[in-house]
Amino acid sequence: MLGSLAMSRVSVVIPVFNGAATVGRAIESVLAQRFDGEVEVIVVNDGSTDASAEIVRGFGDRISVIDQANRGAAAARNAGAAVAHGEYLAFLDADDAWLPHKLAATIPLLDRNPAVVLVFCDAIPVDAGGASMGECYVTPDCAHAPTMAEMLE
Repeated sequence: MLGSLAMSRVSVVIPVFNGAATVGRAIESVLAQRFDGEVEVIVVNDGSTDASAEIVRGFGDRISVIDQANRGAAAARNAGAAVAHGEYLAFLDADDAWLPHKLAATIPLLDRNPAVVLVFCDAIPVDAGGASMGECYVTPDCAHAPTMAEMLE
């Protein structure tokens, strides 16, 4: 079930600034998750001057929307996180999309390992039509839990 709930399993924050060409796809990818838990979708319109606000509002009550003056992606993420109700917090950029099983693959890992505070995954570059453009970003030598030094590099 999707929407804004008092206690969701996952709150997904999507910051958008002038992302009319891609934000709808990002939102749809969250709404299409094959995940049994409750998902809250929070889109933060960070002062867009294109059609982003209209596209976001077209999703109606399936998502929550925060409108703010442009303060940058980090401030938009923080604004969304501040109102999130989920047990877990996930961030998705407006020009990205999730595969349908992303939450079903990652949330059980967090559930089984309470000491884990962060989960990351690979990304597949695609063109505007959704066709793969090459290799994944995480190379085999990086496919492990990173150290703090590695994350800061």
